[in-house]
Amino acid sequence: MTDERMALIELIEKQADSAFVRDMLAFAADRVMEMEVEARTGAAKGARSPLREVQRNGYRDRDWDTRAGRIALEIPELRKGSKRCSQATALSSEGWM
Repeated sequence: MTDERMALIELIEKQADSAFVRDMLAFAADRVMEMEVEARTGAAKGARSPLREVQRNGYRDRDWDTRAGRIALEIPELRKGSKRCSQATALSSEGWM
């Protein structure tokens, strides 16, 4: 796994135009956070469900500094429970954010 990570880092650093890589990372991070929030709330964004456990409470802006450059993220917040997505917390604790 370390070799794969190093190969990815080298690819990003060699990339002349890293906008594509930044866009891919932003899309992937956004989808992972949205899927986590859907799992926690019990319903998709904008959907009504009798199984809904908690409501969304907007987004919090956060810049994510990566080797490919700075990525602006919108981290979803919930009305009760954890204020941060666990994915955002994991990225932060590993030094990715």
